Amino acid sequence: MHKYKTSASPYVCEIAIDPSLVYTKRDLRVFKCKNEHGVAVYGHSPNVLIVSKESYSHWNTVRILVGALDTGKLAICGSNFPKDFAEYLESSNPAVKVRLLSHDQSAEGWEWLRC
Repeated sequence: MHKYKTSASPYVCEIAIDPSLVYTKRDLRVFKCKNEHGVAVYGHSPNVLIVSKESYSHWNTVRILVGALDTGKLAICGSNFPKDFAEYLESSNPAVKVRLLSHDQSAEGWEWLRC
């Protein structure tokens, strides 16, 4: 199961991806439930940090999440990204900026999401 941790300051949701599971509409509902209070307060979805410490072969399913975000930034820390993956995700939601980092660069991802 993917694990979610939310933060109000900065307004970020961190998702630890389970390498054995695709990202589904059910996972999107969990994301929305975890962040509905923040959306009510701030009026939009949080910036998102996705971390995968192991190889993840279902990156294309993250598009479900990106399409549901209102605005903001998405930093993904992992490996084995598909070719032109950032552009692929941004094409599903031009209001979201995507940055791909290696799995050990989560501190850099947090810093970029704060700016």
